[in-house]
Amino acid sequence: MKAIRFAANAALLLSLLPAFAWAQSSTDAPGASSDQWQFRIAPNLWAAGLDGTSRVGGASETRVDASFSDITEVLDMGFMTALEARRGPWGIVGDVFYVNLGEKTQPLQNDLGRVDASIKNTIFHLAVAYRVAESASGHVDVLGGARYSEVESELKLPSSTTYPDGVRVKGSDDWVDAIVGLRGVHRFNDKWAANGYVDVGLGGDDSSWQAMAGIEYVISHTTQVEFGYRYLSQDYDSAKFAYEMDTAGPFLGMSFWF
Repeated sequence: MKAIRFAANAALLLSLLPAFAWAQSSTDAPGASSDQWQFRIAPNLWAAGLDGTSRVGGASETRVDASFSDITEVLDMGFMTALEARRGPWGIVGDVFYVNLGEKTQPLQNDLGRVDASIKNTIFHLAVAYRVAESASGHVDVLGGARYSEVESELKLPSSTTYPDGVRVKGSDDWVDAIVGLRGVHRFNDKWAANGYVDVGLGGDDSSWQAMAGIEYVISHTTQVEFGYRYLSQDYDSAKFAYEMDTAGPFLGMSFWF
């Protein structure tokens, strides 16, 4: 049934996206003093596709091969923003992520009526960063922290000949991963820089890792734009929800310092 497959694929997508935002740009505000507090807010977009398998509840595994355009067709609302506070070599990095996917579709058996499927996902990241190397041309930070993920899915069928009382199936799952990572920046000049990021996570996931590379451009003293490519691999399995998935695609974001 199309709606059930949607629910499985959407739940998978939601649990994979959020690790991105707090991993991005580690460039400080241009000209900022290291003994002053610096704050950053960074809204961003990751145009990712999915390739792998997923399972919701006791259902059989579903093969997932979806482009970014496939995903946007069922997007009701989404929000993703990174936050950072830095003073001297230390930094605190946070991330808030929310997305709501929904679809109303007609199953193969017409007497069942319309099927409503929805997925909601909320993610929080919190990590501490420490600068282990710095020069005029760039710097390197190590990070350690946690990622909390919660997925809620719902499938509703109206009253019909087959199901006189209708059907409502609702489930949720959540998990926490410990994450350690490394990020760095190399400045070509006062306008352009390259950055990279890699991390590994264990705990809620059986295993996970991600890598990212990007280019930053300084628009003004307080504003930067960044674009690049990111790859994420995760493997999670529980009685409620499972996936083994690779997610990859280009990203675009902006950083506002104050």
